[in-house]
Amino acid sequence: IIPFIFITDIYVLNCQELIQGWKVYDYVSYQNYRFSVREYRWMMRNPNYDESIIESMQTIDILCFSSQFYFLMGLLSFAMMQMILAITGILRLGYNPFGDPCFLLLFIIAFLIGEISLPIFAALADIQIKSLNWRGLWAIRQVEGTIDDDIAAKLAVGETKQADLEQERIELQALNSDRFKHKFLEKNRPWILQRLVELLTPRS
Repeated sequence: IIPFIFITDIYVLNCQELIQGWKVYDYVSYQNYRFSVREYRWMMRNPNYDESIIESMQTIDILCFSSQFYFLMGLLSFAMMQMILAITGILRLGYNPFGDPCFLLLFIIAFLIGEISLPIFAALADIQIKSLNWRGLWAIRQVEGTIDDDIAAKLAVGETKQADLEQERIELQALNSDRFKHKFLEKNRPWILQRLVELLTPRS
């Protein structure tokens, strides 16, 4: 079923783009670029929202439909399933959790497990494996030097395949194209205007 769903989605999205003028592919490509050059490791820490989008959708937009977005959706779905199972069990057994003398103890234990797990998982996310070129979970791309220098360095030490290098060259050409620059200015106009107001002071 899944392959046919992909084909159907491609057909429907293309029809919407032709009929409604929704540039879905361009938007998703731009979101992929935003996530790859993000300043914050966790996108929800980014205070700069796109004010051209309605407020209820700004949080979804800032996640860029990235792996972080799907991680949160999976975590939320799992939590909802656990809540449904818990409520179903309580109703079927006629259990009153607030009348249980161990309720407070269980609540404290669950809270402590959550607080202890937080730094442990944060430390695991920072683990780096140089042999696998793994710099940690959702590590920010290093921007030292130009992209051409990065590609040349990789080619010199043989860290990646030729196909990957070619893909990076294609991305570099896309970033330098006038079409991308115009789309970037169009999508980030509120943010650019906000920064211009901060930079263009009466003294300057």
